[in-house]
Amino acid sequence: MTTTSQGLLAQDISAKTKGKPAIPISWYGPIFNYSGYAKVSREVLMPMHRRGVVIEATNVGPNDRFIAELNQNQQLAAAWNQMLSTRVERGVGLCFHVPLLHNGADIMEHFRARSPSLSAHIGYTMFETDRLPSGWAKAVSALDRVLVPSQYCRDVFIREGVPEEQIGLLPHGLDWSAYDVPFDPLAFPRRSEFVFLSVFEWTPRKGWDVLLDAWCEAFESRDDVRLLIRASGVRKGDPSPKEQIDAYLAKRGRSRDSIAPIEMIERFIPESEMPTLFRSADAFVLPTRGEGWGLPYLEAMACGLPVIGTRWGGQLDFLHDNNSYLIDVPSLELVPAAFTKANAYYESDHLWASPCRRHTAELMRRVFENRDEAKGRAALAEKEARTIWHSEMVADRLQEECDQVFRATWSRNRQVAKSAQCTWINPLRGRSGFAEEGRHYLFGLDEIGYPVRAGITASVHGLADLTEAEESRLSELAGLPLERSFTAVHHTLPAVSQAIPAADRNVLRAMFETDGLPQRWVERFNTFDELWVPSEFNRQTFERAGIPASKISVLPEALDRRVYEQPHQPLSLPGSGTFRFLSVFDWTLRKGWDLLIRAWLESFKAGDKVTLLLKVHSSLNYDLAEISRQIELAAAQCGRSLDEVADIEILDWNLSGADMSRLFASADAYVMPTRGEGWGRPFFESMAAGTPVIGTAWSGQTAFMDAQNSWLLDYDLVPVSAPAISEASVFEGQNWAEVRIEHLIETMQRVASSPQESQQKATRARREILDRFDRRTVAQQLRTLLN
Repeated sequence: MTTTSQGLLAQDISAKTKGKPAIPISWYGPIFNYSGYAKVSREVLMPMHRRGVVIEATNVGPNDRFIAELNQNQQLAAAWNQMLSTRVERGVGLCFHVPLLHNGADIMEHFRARSPSLSAHIGYTMFETDRLPSGWAKAVSALDRVLVPSQYCRDVFIREGVPEEQIGLLPHGLDWSAYDVPFDPLAFPRRSEFVFLSVFEWTPRKGWDVLLDAWCEAFESRDDVRLLIRASGVRKGDPSPKEQIDAYLAKRGRSRDSIAPIEMIERFIPESEMPTLFRSADAFVLPTRGEGWGLPYLEAMACGLPVIGTRWGGQLDFLHDNNSYLIDVPSLELVPAAFTKANAYYESDHLWASPCRRHTAELMRRVFENRDEAKGRAALAEKEARTIWHSEMVADRLQEECDQVFRATWSRNRQVAKSAQCTWINPLRGRSGFAEEGRHYLFGLDEIGYPVRAGITASVHGLADLTEAEESRLSELAGLPLERSFTAVHHTLPAVSQAIPAADRNVLRAMFETDGLPQRWVERFNTFDELWVPSEFNRQTFERAGIPASKISVLPEALDRRVYEQPHQPLSLPGSGTFRFLSVFDWTLRKGWDLLIRAWLESFKAGDKVTLLLKVHSSLNYDLAEISRQIELAAAQCGRSLDEVADIEILDWNLSGADMSRLFASADAYVMPTRGEGWGRPFFESMAAGTPVIGTAWSGQTAFMDAQNSWLLDYDLVPVSAPAISEASVFEGQNWAEVRIEHLIETMQRVASSPQESQQKATRARREILDRFDRRTVAQQLRTLLN
């Protein structure tokens, strides 16, 4: 048996929990199709998923062909299926979509309406002309935050009336590992010494006419050069791109025979082969008239190609004169009427770039003739693309944005009221479970907008490690004056609770762990107007002890589900066992530590790959040496030495609430053969963390534990023993549970040997706890009691 010090844990935490926990994200938009929006979604979401962020993915506009391609990679498909099946109720929503549909339907409004429980809503979008479509600015301004990929877009949105402080930048990036795979150059046979590539959607915005004019001017049929075009998105009923090219050349008195070859890639190219396409070329060219970002430029850069692009639009965030060749834009021009008629997003007063055809031709010729210079620029471009514009960078920025908007909306939605209708009296800054329970009630009420005052009393168990936001909010709520008519909730020990004469109602929050109450407590309780108990178990025991039923209401305990929805970096736990049982409690006989040690001695021998982790403290002022001595004495009374049994580790760790959730989640099972609980918070938190739980089938924990979600231990109801009464005299004359040792032994062995069966129970338990007992859900029950 060993004791693990707080110092070792501090080192573990500092190494593994850099930065803030990630806010859960609900993502809404195209994901599984061939659009640029969908590709960006995938490039953002997958690195977020890999780093453990909780993501709910809602796909819009699926493409069957793309999904079939995706399903060929089972590991990748499994990751996406996990995101598709996840549900995020408390977190940040992000809608990556055009704000309005062609028919005027407000997608951003729809997104907010379908996810009202989210703490904040972000719109992520872009546009390519000098102004926005009608209604876009209004639609995005109604959100908590607007993200755009480029400084160009940001300027346009601000110019159109979106508040500057509301707009943030979230650039696009790529997972460069996909561009490092080996490729077969024969997949795209080279018929020329030098190949220019252009990849785009077949629309006038992409400047395919500029490209053809420049190609005709730059190269003749005798030049050993070829233009390779991969175009998508031809409208149904229109001629093919090849036919449109021939018609365009004919209007200019040219034909394919009189110019350097132009080759259309007409076969379908799956996304996985796009890096091969880029690497099969020698340069990339796209004289676009407007881009919100320009992802193909970035892909070309990543593949080491010299890039020729327009000197106007979102791509200028990453293209510049040292890493690419920028086409002059002598002027902006009105979007043609034929295009505005075909695409409702573009309006008659919109302007976009008019790339210089002659300069485009000059730059293509320059790249063709000055290949060493072009390779130098391409090398710089590739370096910058891979070191700056990668998907992990985008994930970092998105986490920062979500954290900031979450905090901002949390603060904005919870401004201090002018006065409070209730004061919650509790050691709210304390380290005990009693104080933690009080904070959840207080913050839960505050978060649903109920005006409550923090009545902070002294803590005898030390101060909790509160976050800056929690500490600030406590101070604000503590300074809130009370209304003339108010309720006082005394969430303190009965012995120190005093009714406030000025209060309209004095409520005592109380619980007890046996089958009755001390008589002096009954007399004390009856001086209050109401009693709120955590469970039906306590309702019955209080009534049986003589408290009028009309005074008693059940108010369950609560937790913040957001803490348990966060992905937890596992703690580095001590012990040689591959299966770790955890127990967290005050070292008293009520918690059944003697039963646990006796059962452990009988269950597992030295060499078994199991460890018992005891995170304990002592209200009786036992130090760790004394606790260790009591364990050794218990072993000796059973005729055993601790050297003969599986590891027992005592954790002397002082943990914050967030790190306690990490501890619960890091264990393989939680066990505590308690003799009686008012609620049983460690069971509660273990279940919320998804850890299988073993506990007594009696007292307060049966409010949330049953045979389907946990392992319940058989017991006998017996009088409280004399040694236990010597520890706490209030138990004199009471009865409590005595777990049957044989059943405890059998259950621990079964749980250790059947982790799959246990995990099924734990999965159900986690869902039930988070759904039923989130502090905002419980606060609604509490509001009803207060009203």
